[in-house]
Amino acid sequence: MTGYEPTVSAKKNFNPSIGSVVSKLRGSNVPELPGYVSLPKKQLIGGSAYLGFAHNPFAPNSDPSGDDFEVPNLAPISEMTKLRQDKRRSLRASLDRLGERLKQRDDFENLDRFSKKAYDLVTSGRAASAFDLSQESPQIRTQYGDHSGGQSCLLARRLVEAGVTFVTVLSGGEWDTHTDNFRQLKNNSLPLMDSAISALVTDLYDRGLDKRVMVIAHGEFGRTPQINKDAGRDHWPGAACVLFSGGGIRVGQMIGETDQQAAYPVTHPYSPGDVLSTVYHFLG
Repeated sequence: MTGYEPTVSAKKNFNPSIGSVVSKLRGSNVPELPGYVSLPKKQLIGGSAYLGFAHNPFAPNSDPSGDDFEVPNLAPISEMTKLRQDKRRSLRASLDRLGERLKQRDDFENLDRFSKKAYDLVTSGRAASAFDLSQESPQIRTQYGDHSGGQSCLLARRLVEAGVTFVTVLSGGEWDTHTDNFRQLKNNSLPLMDSAISALVTDLYDRGLDKRVMVIAHGEFGRTPQINKDAGRDHWPGAACVLFSGGGIRVGQMIGETDQQAAYPVTHPYSPGDVLSTVYHFLG
């Protein structure tokens, strides 16, 4: 997520995630939407680190495949008139001026940017429309799959069409297969991922978006070439795989090769930094 290897076991960002870098350097394609969204929730190492609060991802923290899916706080409450909104904004500005010297600090500057983004999100209505999956046909929703990863991919397509620059999606399914690896993958994880990614790629090509949108699917490591005593496969940093589609790249090719055990690369090795560099290059 960052292109850097932490010196300790990390559960928070020491360096900004790729989405936060995109948010900082490029921003969103329209002012009323965030530059970086995480679905259905913020990822473990998906934060902004030293770039500040304004470049953390916007995350609904709600499963798009659920009947109760909603994105809270995207619309004003019914009692909140435009006049009351303007008065509150004016009051907040007045209070801010009391601490003018404090505002020289970066964290206050980031809070101001975050507040402006929040105001734009609530008042424009554009974000609420982009997050509204009921505007999609039942046929399209079925193609993506009635599960978190599938509906999140559909939502990601809607968001980038609306103007969000970078979206991350948790695939769903169970990938930490230290036990019962083969049955878990065959019956659960792989079918869910297959439906989501194939539908997303097909949808983007059908809509003529394959040159403008890049899809990347990958995890943070591979699995051990050896099967353990519990019919599982453990964590393995020696080799893994990444799928790219769209973005105007030449598809239908395999880059790199491993040994017969899929343990180590036998051709030029590529790193997570190379993956991020490919995305950064595409985004200019």
